[in-house]
Amino acid sequence: MKRFMLGLWRLMPGWMQRLASWFVRPHYEVSVGALILNERNRLLLCHHTYRREYPWGMPGGDIHPGEDPAEAVRRELWEETGLQADQVDLLLIENSPHYRHLSLTYLCQGVRGEFVPNEEVSRIAYFDLTALPPFLPAQRQTIERALARLGLSPAYE
Repeated sequence: MKRFMLGLWRLMPGWMQRLASWFVRPHYEVSVGALILNERNRLLLCHHTYRREYPWGMPGGDIHPGEDPAEAVRRELWEETGLQADQVDLLLIENSPHYRHLSLTYLCQGVRGEFVPNEEVSRIAYFDLTALPPFLPAQRQTIERALARLGLSPAYE
């Protein structure tokens, strides 16, 4: 059967192969997150206006088609906070076991600028790692893993 299908595949024009591939392959959401620590190793978090139960979280969002992931994290940081990062380094890649989602977490350094409230983020704050607010469970795991990569450990309320 596999041989037959591969033979059929070779006969298809390129546009038809791409269309068929679109329907039979899994589709993933891909997002970026910005892990930002200040000079005292306090974690920058955003108070998201659209989250009810767990409003605090890292800045971040979806990658646009064709967008470089490092540029996506810079763009999301700017859009959500008005801040800019001089350096972004990929820190963590996670493939969700629950749904088709790939998450890229970047360590952002040299963060500068002034926070600008907007429709997505009402405020930002730096939190001590021993007094972090509650998070969405997936984001909690991401933060734990990212901090562990940096040799730091969080504690939660």
